[in-house]
Amino acid sequence: MTEKGKSELYEGALDTLKYLKSRGYRLVFISNCKLSYRDCHSTLFSLGDYFEELACSEEYNFIPKYEILREIKGKYSEEMIVIGDRFQDIEVGKKNDIYTIGCSYGFSLEGELDEADLIIKNISELKKYL
Repeated sequence: MTEKGKSELYEGALDTLKYLKSRGYRLVFISNCKLSYRDCHSTLFSLGDYFEELACSEEYNFIPKYEILREIKGKYSEEMIVIGDRFQDIEVGKKNDIYTIGCSYGFSLEGELDEADLIIKNISELKKYL
């Protein structure tokens, strides 16, 4: 479906990304995806307009996301926040001593985000906190 342009972003996602970018946040995308998936979505949604880096696990021999962040975080001197909808995203923050925001509107399973510092129900809620 992705290759045929059938993918969709959550309602409010692009507006929220524009907002964060306008506020000076440097956005970094880290995913367990393959390069083809990342590149297709990046093109389809112009993600390069918002994210400074789009890292995917295939580029890092499929090591865990928390290890990918350890490899790239030296490029970013600012304080970080991890935002995600799966346990692995919260693990990235916890294993790197970074504040975490869990997104219950995504693919998370019951209890999967319990360790997050904050849980939001809609991506637009980020505007209240950031």
